[in-house]
Amino acid sequence: MVHWKMRHLAIFLALITAASVGALQQQPGGSSSIFSQITPFSPETLGVFASVAKLKANWGYSKWKINQKITCDSCIFGFTTLQTLLKLHMPADKIAAIIENICVDLEIEPRLVCRGVLESFRPETFYVLQHVPYSPGEMCNFVTGASCAVDPPGTHWSLPLPDVPKPPAKDIPPPAPNAPRLRVLHLSDLHFDMFYQEGANAECSDPLCCRRENGAPVGKPAGRWGDSRNCDSPVRLMENMFSWISANEKVDYILWTGDLPAHDIWNQTKQMQLLVLKMTTKYLRGFFPNTPVFPALGNHESSPVDSFPPRFINDTNSIKWLYDALATTWNQWLPADAIKTVSQ
Repeated sequence: MVHWKMRHLAIFLALITAASVGALQQQPGGSSSIFSQITPFSPETLGVFASVAKLKANWGYSKWKINQKITCDSCIFGFTTLQTLLKLHMPADKIAAIIENICVDLEIEPRLVCRGVLESFRPETFYVLQHVPYSPGEMCNFVTGASCAVDPPGTHWSLPLPDVPKPPAKDIPPPAPNAPRLRVLHLSDLHFDMFYQEGANAECSDPLCCRRENGAPVGKPAGRWGDSRNCDSPVRLMENMFSWISANEKVDYILWTGDLPAHDIWNQTKQMQLLVLKMTTKYLRGFFPNTPVFPALGNHESSPVDSFPPRFINDTNSIKWLYDALATTWNQWLPADAIKTVSQ
């Protein structure tokens, strides 16, 4: 649900053109300079985009219907437009403001959410679009899942297998009743919310509710131990869970497979992500001091979410801040050779 940002990115990009024309008219070359560089579409197609961009919230389109409108044409048009605006040196803040207004006008999310996602993703998105070797059509293959262009070389991987016949399958007998057993605690997707508030509104318009800023409750207020509507888990629930397990269960080892932060992806910083990591580590060390822990990252630990740049990205977009923190916080559980790979 909260990963709408990825689904609607193509819509944002596809619709900024018509909204940008007025701003571009004040620049050298006028608005015609951008349309002259967007060649794959007929005047009729461009007219459709311009008409759509003028429509406001009275479309009656739901978020789901908007998502269904993503096509190869709209995606290619959007990526081409954004790359063109960047080449024309249109200020990044102005581009972001246009996209933010479209996000609000189409009622995709409230303004604070639209703005927060743009602030989080804008540096990486603009960097990639200015350096990526792929064409808009090739990028749209990844966004839409359709065949918008011929896939570029290197995007399809093949794994050669040895020319050895597959061995016949063998049934594995169940262990004997008296065989030794291990009890494993698997922790995944805790997503605890440090700002959860009992009694808050659990049916707000944001992707994540049960917080003070969500206003007065609509219907039943958020519960003390959490809420199954549109909220993440309160800290007290996690503390109580760890306390009960440590007091009542013998755990031989723990598998910890990440996804710690809450789903407020529009309102996260690197500092907040590290704080959540350190808090969870402190809980595990405190409640299970002698239990081996085998940790792994989830997609929510980075900031922005889902962003894990390769090692050769060593500027402000680097992910080193997170990997270095993991090497420090996980050093109690992992051997030195494993810690070395974590930091890379």
